[in-house]
Amino acid sequence: MKRYITAASEYINDANSKIDSTGFVYDEDGSLIDYVGEAKSVVIPEGVVGIPFGLFRDNDYIEKVTIPKDVQWIESKAFSGCVYLKSVIFSDNSRLSEIDPNAFENCISLKRIDIPDTVHKIGWGAFSRCYSLISVHLPSRITDIPDFMFDRCYELKQIFIPDNVKIIGECSFQDCKNLVSVDLPKDLEKISECAFEDCINLSDIVVPDSTDVEEDAFEGCDSLEI
Repeated sequence: MKRYITAASEYINDANSKIDSTGFVYDEDGSLIDYVGEAKSVVIPEGVVGIPFGLFRDNDYIEKVTIPKDVQWIESKAFSGCVYLKSVIFSDNSRLSEIDPNAFENCISLKRIDIPDTVHKIGWGAFSRCYSLISVHLPSRITDIPDFMFDRCYELKQIFIPDNVKIIGECSFQDCKNLVSVDLPKDLEKISECAFEDCINLSDIVVPDSTDVEEDAFEGCDSLEI
């Protein structure tokens, strides 16, 4: 709590910034630069086009965030370490196009994420160490699963990889201990090193004959018959 009280006091006497009634801080140009609130349910203000780097990083209050249609990108570590965040709601007509690296890493209470189909790029480690993550919808426009994207998402049981994906990155599903089923696209070109390492319960996956499988991609997959 001390972090947010201190941060708010720093802005009160700053003529170059403004805090609104919900705790969002804007610079003199009207750009969103910080959040100093303590709400459990947060709605990103209308008109915001991007969620800046580390905006909610290590926030100890937020449990639910609603992201309106105008948001087009989520920068690195925007929600990193939000350990109580359980729900991320995107607008039905979302314009989101990019999720940067580590945007939701260490959101250990997050159980479900339905990424809008408008998204065409997701950065590495975006959902790494989301220990409680059970359900994921991946957008059809992405062409790769980046490195460490779902690393140590222990509760993830199944995943459907969209047809446009050509590459599954290094350690992207490493140590997903409860992952049982993976649906791969028929035109997948590469499964990178350690992609499914230590997925000890993985048993249902069909790798296309033309796919390049790198060393140790399935190391420690004790339930898989290769």
